[in-house]
Amino acid sequence: MIIESHGDFTTSPILKAILEKANHPNVALLWDANHTFVDGKEDPAVTVEQLGKYIRHTHLKDSVMRGNESHYVLTGTGEVPVKKQVQLLAATGYTGSFSFEWEKVWHPDIEEPEVAIADYAKVVAGYLKDTLAK
Repeated sequence: MIIESHGDFTTSPILKAILEKANHPNVALLWDANHTFVDGKEDPAVTVEQLGKYIRHTHLKDSVMRGNESHYVLTGTGEVPVKKQVQLLAATGYTGSFSFEWEKVWHPDIEEPEVAIADYAKVVAGYLKDTLAK
């Protein structure tokens, strides 16, 4: 079973309490890194330190705040520290997936998927290459 950091579950203290209470090797975390940063107001270093051992899958996307709303932008062009998120998790020996989440259906004003997916692949590959070179 995997719980996603989303909605009412976006901060490490809440998620850690649930994961520890479950206390089972088949219970893990899907880290929606955008939500813990934007909604949970949590630095990725805190998330990885507190929850890294539970993270089995990661959703990545970048965004900027416009007023009180988050708007998705191409990876690396927004306010979410996606590079830091990737590098911190990769440094732990993470072997899960970095999954790109592009919600064009719910946000028709964002870039076309053909543009965003290709951009994500290039940008995140660079982040991982930089991490492995260290």
